Amino acid sequence: MSVRPVWAIFTFVASSILVAGVYHALTLSQAERRPIPASWNLNFLTDEKLWGKGAQSSCEPVDMKLWRDFPPIFRSARYRHGGDIQQRCLSAASRALPSLAAEGRCPALGDDGCAREEELLVTYNVLLDVTDCFEIAQREFLPLIASQTGPRLALMGVDHGGGAGLLREKDWAAFHHRWPAELARLKSSDRSSCRRLGGLFGKTTPPERPRACGDGGGATESLIVLLASAARFRDVTSEIADLWEPSLIDANLAELDARIEDRMILRYFTHLSGYFEDAPRAVALARDFVEGRNRMSARIHPGELSWSNLVAANRRPASIGGKSPTPGPAWAAHLRQNLTPAAQAKMERVAAWLSWVRAHDLAGACATELWTMESPSEE
Repeated sequence: MSVRPVWAIFTFVASSILVAGVYHALTLSQAERRPIPASWNLNFLTDEKLWGKGAQSSCEPVDMKLWRDFPPIFRSARYRHGGDIQQRCLSAASRALPSLAAEGRCPALGDDGCAREEELLVTYNVLLDVTDCFEIAQREFLPLIASQTGPRLALMGVDHGGGAGLLREKDWAAFHHRWPAELARLKSSDRSSCRRLGGLFGKTTPPERPRACGDGGGATESLIVLLASAARFRDVTSEIADLWEPSLIDANLAELDARIEDRMILRYFTHLSGYFEDAPRAVALARDFVEGRNRMSARIHPGELSWSNLVAANRRPASIGGKSPTPGPAWAAHLRQNLTPAAQAKMERVAAWLSWVRAHDLAGACATELWTMESPSEE
């Protein structure tokens, strides 16, 4: 048995390492050219289960400059499986529900409202950064965004009195006033999500009237409305929390033997109506409803607070004011009689979107399982 010289063994080992290195480099190069894994690919536009045969495979907004304005970190699939909301939810909602609120206001983007996966990827990354930075629940914030403008940054704008938009003019004015302090908070925050968002802004003054639909605007002009919306959602969350316990709503619900799910749905209703109008009024509406039912000893039945009831009330206005199936005021009718028409319309958009999510088995992807409960049976 011959013994190889040391130099021969060294040469063999070195060549093996070199070959392995070259193979690894080639493998990585090929992986970069391969499509994104389906588990977190945004391009669900050809999913026959959702859209049926012959669904449109791609679409091209006229101006892609808005999305190219974002740094590469917002244009890469960095979140993948992160967050309650899945990327599939945004893709499906964009294709199936083109902007309920901004219909006809974005002709440059086409009539079908579909979006390229690049746009949806940027929107997804931005949405998860915004919810993390402002410490708001994704599952609660998404229905608001998706139902009012669709999950597309290019469509997000202020409601200038026409009933469409993410927030009212007065709420935008309040955010505009405190923007320098808000921007300073973003840039100095301990949260990387906040610093990423703050790094997108060079000026300390936001635009007076943010342009919607990506019409000549840049990334910051499109994003500023979403930030203002998140800030208001955060503030309303805090207000509702402060007002809820003193209102004794939970105590009255306990006397009515209401399920925990119905209590949470009622609070979410209140949260959104507080966003669309104001928190004290929203809590007062919920309190009056629950106290009225309690006085009549009319318990809240499972499923009575379903969002589908609000949609049904919208479709059959003649039935409102008729005999309630249970003693005491019905929740959908109570809202319809007490909310402003603008707030009622926005609430009905949320109801329509949540109903669509449930009908297409997307509650898991959109993190709306609780809000899409439909007439559950009693335990």
